[in-house]
Amino acid sequence: MTTAMRDAGALPAGKVSGLEVQELGDGGTGFTGETVRVARRYEGADGGPSSIVAKFPTSYRQNRGMLE
Repeated sequence: MTTAMRDAGALPAGKVSGLEVQELGDGGTGFTGETVRVARRYEGADGGPSSIVAKFPTSYRQNRGMLE
């Protein structure tokens, strides 16, 4: 996470020291994907986003099959 944020220019100094993942909506799972909020803790950083929202493909096999 630190490297990705540094490469994007979102974290000029310090590092990400921890992550906390929270499901969004109804258990974070939708028909085609799962959505979570990722809160970050920093060490030695003056700033950086406090959280991001990430979407991943659904983990439910039957839903994935309907999308193929």
